[in-house]
Amino acid sequence: MNSSNRILVISLLLSAFGTILCGQQYKLEYDKQSPRGLLLDDASHSQDDAEEAQALETFLRLFPKDKSVPWVYDQLRQIADRANKPDRVIGLSEKIAGV
Repeated sequence: MNSSNRILVISLLLSAFGTILCGQQYKLEYDKQSPRGLLLDDASHSQDDAEEAQALETFLRLFPKDKSVPWVYDQLRQIADRANKPDRVIGLSEKIAGV
């Protein structure tokens, strides 16, 4: 098995079993009138992955300690998975595990 196939297998395993093994369900809670709430609301209602990812990345830069950070990382992981970016999926899965 070559290196890229190993990465793909690892990322798929992390994606599939990460939530099950950790038993985590990430909740999104925010005040829609607050600055962080406006960013999360924009991201959660976006129909475009690039637009959603941009709003989520901005949120992480502005509010790195917020209680919604695990949800944000999980959303970014799902976007990376849809874009077939296994290295990004692995990195985000590691960040989720570290939160």
